[in-house]
Amino acid sequence: MSLARTLRLASVGPRPQCTDRAYTALRACPDIKGLARLAVEQRMAGWMAAVVASRPELASDPRFAPIAETAFGVTVNTLGLFAELTQVVGMLNRLEIPVVVLKGPDVAQRFYPESGLRPYSDIDILIHESDLAQVMALLKDRGYEDKNEADDPDPHRLHDCHGIFQRIFMNHTTGHIVEVHCDHLQIGLEPVSMDEIWARSSEAKFASASANVLETHDLFVQLCVHLNRHGYERLAWFKDIDLLVRGGTMDWEQVTSKAEEQGCLGAVSYTLMLLPKVLGTPMPEGAVRLSKAQGRASRLLYQRMWPAKRVLRLEPQRQWRFRRLVQFAPETGFIRGGLPSFLTTGRRRDKLRVMLAGLRRTA
Repeated sequence: MSLARTLRLASVGPRPQCTDRAYTALRACPDIKGLARLAVEQRMAGWMAAVVASRPELASDPRFAPIAETAFGVTVNTLGLFAELTQVVGMLNRLEIPVVVLKGPDVAQRFYPESGLRPYSDIDILIHESDLAQVMALLKDRGYEDKNEADDPDPHRLHDCHGIFQRIFMNHTTGHIVEVHCDHLQIGLEPVSMDEIWARSSEAKFASASANVLETHDLFVQLCVHLNRHGYERLAWFKDIDLLVRGGTMDWEQVTSKAEEQGCLGAVSYTLMLLPKVLGTPMPEGAVRLSKAQGRASRLLYQRMWPAKRVLRLEPQRQWRFRRLVQFAPETGFIRGGLPSFLTTGRRRDKLRVMLAGLRRTA
């Protein structure tokens, strides 16, 4: 049995428990150190360690010690990032700058049985575009370097529907990375109804700091789009979505409506098609309907670009090779950056309007 399949079997369920199938696979695994490395790469080290700990006969077997050792190192790194998150968010709190914490830290607190089971390697925050310059200055004062500055020293909208792309800041002393977003989807178009998305977000505590988190259905769409943009390359990102589905609180009509509104139906539908294959997720009727809602041509392209067999093997999908199919980027050329996303994503009227306006400017 492959390491990928063993890791996926150990990752099934609403909490880390060693099922009989996972136990058999772990006992038969010939390369525990390789499995531990794969768990770290896939951000599942903590979950895997908890699965091993749930079976005394595995926990006491020295052969499985590398899993606990790697998980400990990952946990220490995550705790350091969480401490930095509280400092950054606290700094924004004191200046009354609104902020939404995205992905890892939020999902870990809200949907995992224990937050320590969900590691993350950077901090993602969403802010208002009007606060970007101030937040950039604050991070630089804190010792962060703007990795985008050499290519784009003055972040701005590239067209009237564009959301400013992320700014990546790195602290070379601590190794911490903070990604600042004004747009949580990053598909090359500003999300529809961004003010409403902010209004639907709710307050959450991160230790002593306060930040908002996305409303659950907005979060679900964002997680699916993020997983699609990154080529379905990481098991932890599937696990985030798996736990939201298993929670049983999703209104699938709302998810469908939001995905259609943002032009991301393909990403959400294809992700839900893959989910039970990857993690055995029990799918409610509404989720099954949504998994079949993708148009035929779009589904065929997704299957060609991100085939299920490769996803199940946890193979890197070289996502940037297909970036223009999921991210509208007419600034790189109408044919190269503008047309490809017409085939796979929605909001075609907005894209056409932007491209026609660009053609008129260059005429």
